[in-house]
Amino acid sequence: MAQLLFCAVSRLIINILFLKQVSIVNRTLGTARKEKYETEHSIINWINFGNVSNKHMKRHLKNKALAVQNYSKI
Repeated sequence: MAQLLFCAVSRLIINILFLKQVSIVNRTLGTARKEKYETEHSIINWINFGNVSNKHMKRHLKNKALAVQNYSKI
């Protein structure tokens, strides 16, 4: 009986530690995604606000930035 109780308690502790680890990882990933999203938007704004003079190059860079943004959402 004591062995069963010990097994249940140790399993509960392992589960709690695992869930805590998962939540830390998820928070870290969420922060990284937010920073990446902000970076991509700043690139798009940089392209839009006339820092790239060539019209074709502007379109090419904007499409490339949007493609990266869409890929990172997957």
